[in-house]
Amino acid sequence: MIYGLIYLRIVPKDQLTWIKYCQIFSALPKQLQNDIRTIVDDLNEKYKSDLIVPFSYTPQTGAVVNPMSYNKIVQDLYDRYDSMMKKYISEPSIRIVVDVGNIENTDFNSVHKLRPEPVVVKVGHKLDSSDDSGIYRI
Repeated sequence: MIYGLIYLRIVPKDQLTWIKYCQIFSALPKQLQNDIRTIVDDLNEKYKSDLIVPFSYTPQTGAVVNPMSYNKIVQDLYDRYDSMMKKYISEPSIRIVVDVGNIENTDFNSVHKLRPEPVVVKVGHKLDSSDDSGIYRI
């Protein structure tokens, strides 16, 4: 089926650069863990009817969504994470990559468990290709 795929990465340039490589939620500072939990819980509740695979408690989160509603979700996600990170550093540090494509199996609780289908690989490569912040639609 055709879905929207959203991947987010925290990409600080000077301070906290280790976060972009962190895959272990419990390794984050407690306040940052709490901030991410609040955002993820709020987004999953607000968009529950549009989420196929919800956002998870990971430093680099993502979701599979109804393709007709991904624009509003992406902007909300970006704004919330950007605001959160500005408590820690002043520079923009959020990179989101989005695409729409075929994803056969969505029976997972995290986008990190999706099979390497073409849209998943394409979004992942674009996410990892740069540390420039912003929203990128493929």
